[in-house]
Amino acid sequence: MCRAKDVARGSKELIKRLQRWTRRGKAWAQFMLGGMYSFGYGVNKNPKRAFELYTLASNQGHAWAQYNLGNSYDQGDVIQSDTLAFKFYKLSADQGVAVAQYHVGIAYSDGAGVEQSVTEAFRFYELAADQGNRVAQFNLGIMYEQGEAVIQSDTTAFKYHKLSADQEYTEAQNSIGVAYAKGKGVEQSLTKARDWCIKAAKKGHKGAIDNIKIIDELSLTIHNLCSYCNKPAQTDQTLRNCPCNGAQYCNRTCYQAHWKEHNAEHNRLVKLLPSTGETKEEATDTDTLCSRTMVYTYDMADAYTEDNKKTTDENKSKNKSKTKKQKPNDRCSCGSKKKYKKCCGSRKKR
Repeated sequence: MCRAKDVARGSKELIKRLQRWTRRGKAWAQFMLGGMYSFGYGVNKNPKRAFELYTLASNQGHAWAQYNLGNSYDQGDVIQSDTLAFKFYKLSADQGVAVAQYHVGIAYSDGAGVEQSVTEAFRFYELAADQGNRVAQFNLGIMYEQGEAVIQSDTTAFKYHKLSADQEYTEAQNSIGVAYAKGKGVEQSLTKARDWCIKAAKKGHKGAIDNIKIIDELSLTIHNLCSYCNKPAQTDQTLRNCPCNGAQYCNRTCYQAHWKEHNAEHNRLVKLLPSTGETKEEATDTDTLCSRTMVYTYDMADAYTEDNKKTTDENKSKNKSKTKKQKPNDRCSCGSKKKYKKCCGSRKKR
């Protein structure tokens, strides 16, 4: 109908055209008209008539009609048959239809209409995942996570779950949250874990809702993570805050390595902490470096204390050298050219 005037879906004119081309045996028309009967667009909904039209188109090799026919057998719209469902899913999958490839993977995984084979299930999931099917990507991630028919890999599992989650698949979003919380296949981050679980929870995922509560409890009971290296304390002692209260460090080495990066923000926050008792401005989401909430610390006050102590010790040493006991015939330390016994020494005696 490339030369025909465009008409609305479900309009009488469109139905009339499809019927005419269907009688001429055109597979594309049979498939489209079958869809009209499946969903009731412009005609009364009639699964049986849709099934007949899908069969006609499938017999001519129409890939999407084969998929729809497989779905009809799978759902039992007219006749329920796992074997026939698999047959038509497979015909469609062999022509590259991603959703059909996913369903073939499901059939092999469950042994529905075909002998069970996790190897074949993995192969078809991978074919569908490579075309962007989000559910196939999620299932492929599960197989990598469990080491089923493939070498176990948390990193690869996270990769496929992330691809699926980025396409708003709820199960994958929850899985990404769990991965971040446990540090499986990715660097641990309770902040990111909570963010992903929230995305799934907003869609009503019960597991994600429960996971948020667990993450919040963990955030209260475990030490925070370093602002920069995202690692916990490297000693048994609790790590301390930067004097600006905006960043924390896991050890002195980390503090020294990231001080230049933090310096500007440190100076800004210190100005908000006057000695008059004014409360520090609350950090916002737009704050960088110091605004991170899940962090471990190294108290820079320790560094200042150590430096001051060193300076004090040096001064004491100098003063001690100045007050060293002088001998009578030594030149007087007051700067006079006289001997000590005739200068300050004589005054001391008087």
